[in-house]
Amino acid sequence: AHIHFLSGSLGLAYIDLTGVCTLETIQQKIAAYAKAHPEKQWITGRGWEYYCFPNKRLPRKEDIDAVVKDRPVLLTAYDGHTAWANSKALERADINRATRFEAYGEIVKDPDGQPTGALKEGAIALVRKHVPAITRQEKLDALRQGMKLAASLGITSMQNASGDEEELSLYQELERNNELTVRISFALSIPPEAPLTRADEVAALAKRYSKGLVRVRGVKLMMDGVIESFTAAMLEPYANHNGTGSPAWTQQKFEAMVARCHRNGLQVFTHAIGDRGVRLTLDAYQKAQSSLPRDARHRIEHIEIIHPDDLPRFAKLNVLASM
Repeated sequence: AHIHFLSGSLGLAYIDLTGVCTLETIQQKIAAYAKAHPEKQWITGRGWEYYCFPNKRLPRKEDIDAVVKDRPVLLTAYDGHTAWANSKALERADINRATRFEAYGEIVKDPDGQPTGALKEGAIALVRKHVPAITRQEKLDALRQGMKLAASLGITSMQNASGDEEELSLYQELERNNELTVRISFALSIPPEAPLTRADEVAALAKRYSKGLVRVRGVKLMMDGVIESFTAAMLEPYANHNGTGSPAWTQQKFEAMVARCHRNGLQVFTHAIGDRGVRLTLDAYQKAQSSLPRDARHRIEHIEIIHPDDLPRFAKLNVLASM
């Protein structure tokens, strides 16, 4: 019901830290991968979990530098919302004490201003853009491997909760070549900085791709981040952190985007983890539904924290709780 199949398939060839949960064993896995792949200009991977580091702190650049310091390393958390870079990767991205990041996210820094190596949300892109681009052929090969794994588990249908036209075209190519072994329904990503006309573009694609194994059904919006890095938008301050987290959208722009998608007949998938994020999303859905009643089946993804007052609103608004 909610998958990021391309990134997951690509991850099959990278460092997989899923279930590896002590700093020592994580370092061993990074070192072993680096030794086995001397040809890699960058070392990448994902899967680490927040509570696996000493004193439940965020990982630091020095943790990787201890085992790999000659090449840049970028490792994404299991949820994709935080990344961990070594000193060489920060150097390649020119991230230092003076670097500022004003968009949604954070370059985590020590009290003296030095970056720690942890990057939250949008700040990940500051380093990721320096990682060598993955070729189209590499993406197609990764999807073939991912489909083999999916087939071995009996998975024949999925809803992709992200993507763009380039990613969509990969599946279309596989379908044309009779290689596609899953039905896949796309909710294409619309970031907060996108113009309202992006909803019209997705709607046009939904009309064009309404049949066959590859379909476009809706849009994916990100209202907030995650609890572990304190980026989920909460109604009350965190018990163990200053602040409440911030929404990625202004409420005015989010309501306008939801209304535009709603009028275009699109289903809206909104990532909302904090109780404030969930409430803001429900408010926008309610406003859109009141102006144009229809069986939209809009969704909220994750819903890790919710205020009790908002529970009955799901049934009232016919909103799917996609947990």
